[in-house]
Amino acid sequence: MIAGALAGASGVALIQTVAECRWLLHGAPVPVVLLAPAVAALAYGPLLAVCAPEAGGGGVPQVRRALATAEPLRPRVAGVKGIAAGLTLGSGGSAGSEGPIIHISAALGSALVRLPRVPATLVRSTVASAVAGGVAGSFQAPMAGVVLVVEVLLTGVSPLELAAIVAGAVSGTTVAWALPGEPLRLPGPDIAGFGPHLATVPVALLAGVAGVLLIWSLHVVRRAADLVWRWSEWARPAVGGVLMGAAVLAVPQVGGIGQDVITHTARGSGSTGALLLLAAAKILATSVTLGVGGVGGTIGPTLFVGAAVGAAFPVPGAAVVGMAACLAAGARAPATAVVLSAELSGPGLLSSLVPAAVIGWVVALLLSGGSIFDPGRVARRGTGRSFMAGVRQFDERVALERALDVFAERGFRATSMLDLAAGTGVQRGSLYHAYGGKEEIFLRAFGEYTDRFLAGARDALNGPDKRTALLSFFDYCIAMFSAGSPSRGCLSTRTAVEAATDSPRVESAVRVMLDKLEDLVHDALVTIDDGVELAADTRAVARLVVTTTRGIAVLERVDHTPDELHAIAETLVTTLVGR
Repeated sequence: MIAGALAGASGVALIQTVAECRWLLHGAPVPVVLLAPAVAALAYGPLLAVCAPEAGGGGVPQVRRALATAEPLRPRVAGVKGIAAGLTLGSGGSAGSEGPIIHISAALGSALVRLPRVPATLVRSTVASAVAGGVAGSFQAPMAGVVLVVEVLLTGVSPLELAAIVAGAVSGTTVAWALPGEPLRLPGPDIAGFGPHLATVPVALLAGVAGVLLIWSLHVVRRAADLVWRWSEWARPAVGGVLMGAAVLAVPQVGGIGQDVITHTARGSGSTGALLLLAAAKILATSVTLGVGGVGGTIGPTLFVGAAVGAAFPVPGAAVVGMAACLAAGARAPATAVVLSAELSGPGLLSSLVPAAVIGWVVALLLSGGSIFDPGRVARRGTGRSFMAGVRQFDERVALERALDVFAERGFRATSMLDLAAGTGVQRGSLYHAYGGKEEIFLRAFGEYTDRFLAGARDALNGPDKRTALLSFFDYCIAMFSAGSPSRGCLSTRTAVEAATDSPRVESAVRVMLDKLEDLVHDALVTIDDGVELAADTRAVARLVVTTTRGIAVLERVDHTPDELHAIAETLVTTLVGR
């Protein structure tokens, strides 16, 4: 409950801070409005680059990863994210507050689990509880906080985790109620009869298409910015900030979070053409803000676009129906769309919200491969594999191969994220967005290294007799250790020595690899029936062979020649199986 309460308060604080900044800029001279987003970007760009690159982007992918791996975020993310998001949104950037609130809440929950005597088993439940409190507090909608965490962020929920999520949502909402500020609330007339319900179908269809257009627009603008930009990553949002300032001058309603605009739109303000143009302008403005590196979320803009599209129809409650359909399409979260829309407008539209959300969700399934949280995935529908890390697109296979070279050269402990960025050619912020940190990058790269090494070892052990198989196996290992100029050595042996006290997960990965290697040797010796008796039990021989490869790897690093290493291997094989 503490996590949820802290997160709920932080969410309200961010929204109120943005509102005050927008009020200060209201009616400001044209140059101030035009340059405010760029000046703000010059402040938060270096802050992100120096203090917490992983605090960039929307926040949902980072929190998903933290919950999936049960790895807490760095507590500093909360402060850096709050400042960066506040500057982005307060200066006129077009984005939502919910993504940053989710990220900030997760960082606050992570700070709590790092306290003494807090067991590691509570990481997921504490972080999830904090996120539920942050979301629930920002909307003052407790059920929406619960459903969003379960549907969007978690894969599988235990009863303990669900209880923590509910408690966090309740405490976050309670704190938000006690703080100043008016939550977003929309008119929700009661709809009765088949006719009015049928009239919402075209609303849901068009709003679903609008949600897909937002996904595609986010992807296209980000991809275009990636292709064009070739300078320091921290300066990129400043250039886009000038474009955003121009957009706010042209269409003031698209700046900031836009909750007041959603409220006015839902109450029937604006002509059909003007509302559709407003929705299009919001899609473009949000894509520019986030595509160039601004810090903000995508849930708020999705609600904005859905409300504008829905309000263009002369149907009671159409704005709320449009919100539900657009959010279901954009976020791929129909349950969240229904519950949030119902809590914001009341239960009168519930019978229309459910089919609208389903329609929007189906439209997205048919037209897009991604969501507002990972728009880069739209490139994966029949166009080959690419990876969008939230800031810069890159080939994951090539990046991991280069990262493996960096780890092999420098070792796990000595390698920094700056080293990995330089070695892979991928921006440090993009690496953080894609993987979360050095350990996760190593585990991914080491997993591929393990698969290749074991495949080669299996082929080498496929000999006609035990002596030939073991000698071939040692030849393969020595060749792998000696490859390169200078030689890379044995990554698993070096990592086992370095990471034993640094990372239990890395240590476990190395142990698993060595166990699998021992099993390969054991199975090969059992399979080969050449009538030769081993000098010891088959399992003991396999363990000794693998242990010797570790010693050979160490000797290779201290300038033993391949011939000397082969001689050591031959002596052992002769001892074990004879000539």
